[in-house]
Amino acid sequence: MKMKKFGLIAALLVSMLLVFWGCSDKKEDGTATPDAGGKTAGATMLVSTPKPTATAAPEETSSGVEYVDLITDNENLFFSASSTEAAGTENALLPDYCFDGDLDTRWSSLFYDTEEGWICVEFGYPVIINGVYLNENTNWGNVTMWDAQYYSESQQDWVTVYEGAEMYPDEYYEFDSNTEETYRFRLVFRGCTGLAVTLNEIEVFGQFVEVETGTPVRTPAPLEGQIVPDGLTNVALNQTYAASSIEAEGTEDALGPELCFDENNETRWSTIFGDLYEAWISIEFQNPVTISGFVVNEVKNWGYVTSYSAQIWENNEWKTVYEGEEFSKDMDIYIPLENDVTTTQFRLLFHDGQTLSETVSISEIKVYGK
Repeated sequence: MKMKKFGLIAALLVSMLLVFWGCSDKKEDGTATPDAGGKTAGATMLVSTPKPTATAAPEETSSGVEYVDLITDNENLFFSASSTEAAGTENALLPDYCFDGDLDTRWSSLFYDTEEGWICVEFGYPVIINGVYLNENTNWGNVTMWDAQYYSESQQDWVTVYEGAEMYPDEYYEFDSNTEETYRFRLVFRGCTGLAVTLNEIEVFGQFVEVETGTPVRTPAPLEGQIVPDGLTNVALNQTYAASSIEAEGTEDALGPELCFDENNETRWSTIFGDLYEAWISIEFQNPVTISGFVVNEVKNWGYVTSYSAQIWENNEWKTVYEGEEFSKDMDIYIPLENDVTTTQFRLLFHDGQTLSETVSISEIKVYGK
């Protein structure tokens, strides 16, 4: 009996020594990442393929680099999307929510913006990107095809680095090769089983590129079409407004036409249900003005206009000076007239649209001239 006990004790001691020996062999497995506090622009960072977990100090992988979180605690980020549900309202589901580290918030596109829609993050300092984690909200459908792209400064064009099908929350989508140094990264959606694309969180991993001390943050340039020609002002402010109909007219919740001219994209004018075809909104100026162009920020939550005319009052009748189809999903896109026109009234006349409620809803109209 004593020999058996002695044998058991000896075996136990040997096992413990083997476990201790194995644990002390500190082989680098590529899972460690730098301390989050060291993630600042201009720092020389190390970069790893598995999803990192913060440690006190970086440990090199077998390749000598380790990928780090490029989003968390980075104050020099700018977000945009092809469209945003409830844009211009306090309930807007902004693209920012995809990068806030909170799985309870989400970005959502507008209905029908499921093919060629996109969400983008721009970095204030250059980065090299290795891959992403994606957390899709699949309550109302799921993406069936998507691309990961970066903007090539050398080619001045978007370059696809990954083509995906469905999105899985615990999968790291590593690119075949890292991006070149870039400031912009986006996901482009090619198909979806729902009416809109909605994501809870996007995590981007890579390296920060070392920059000289004092290098200024690069901010996004205005979109093509957002620049208004010099010398023009918004002549639509503080004028008299009218519309074909007003949602909730006569109540404190009325969405009147004046809300299109208050320089506030969180307010809006809306027609009543069914007032889409030949609906209109107009401005009567206190004095004659010369108009060069205009801006329309449409609220596309419930649909959108597909055909409209811009008209001026001339010789006691309305004269069409511009004919358009859809309004841009981007805000504040300037639409120039072919020629300057002088008038005392201006209106938008809506002919058709793709909408469930047969309404028109606009957050802001700006008329530029002198």
